[in-house]
Amino acid sequence: PCPDGAPANDPVCAPVSVVNISNPSSPAVVHVIPVGRDAYGMAYAPLSSTLYVANWADKTNPARAGGTGTVSVVHVNADGAGKEVQVVPVGLDPTGIALSPDHRTLAVADSGSDQVSLVKLDPATGAAISVSNVSVGVAPDAPKGTAPLAVAWSPHGKNLLVALAGLNAVEVLGPTGKPIPQRVTVPWQGTPATFTAPATYIPTGWYPDALAVAPAP
Repeated sequence: PCPDGAPANDPVCAPVSVVNISNPSSPAVVHVIPVGRDAYGMAYAPLSSTLYVANWADKTNPARAGGTGTVSVVHVNADGAGKEVQVVPVGLDPTGIALSPDHRTLAVADSGSDQVSLVKLDPATGAAISVSNVSVGVAPDAPKGTAPLAVAWSPHGKNLLVALAGLNAVEVLGPTGKPIPQRVTVPWQGTPATFTAPATYIPTGWYPDALAVAPAP
């Protein structure tokens, strides 16, 4: 059955499969945990045995979060069984999520809102405490279209990387989501001129939708 909040006349939700890989040659699904609609990104906190799941289509279920996207907070037992224990409203169409190295912040890419939701967590229990939103739009009054699809933390937790599929770039933010100004030198009328851009972007190829960060050297 779907978790609480799925309307009886439209009980649609997504299953998360827990797979036993102790025998890699013969993996087996041991439990199925229902969450919200169209489960997308996931992150796991081993200290509290908590799984976080971004529910991309929960905006279609007003009973869950009033017409916006959500993150399911799932407690996972030692045998792999589990249950959704908390529903956290975030922005529209949440996709990629990432847990900070200290397990105190969950970053959620809200692809339909051009923002990143930062969910403050209790690292001991895994429970969500509060949510703040950080815009990754090009300007406050600009049309939506940067399309943040993936997020990742630097190994030391001092930077948050956001893949912006609509800009073909990765934005580099501070740990609280604050943009980092970037000094850029360009030729201007035959003379180098230095400007300060309000944010730091790393150009990428077409439509970046995933991120991976190497360990610190």
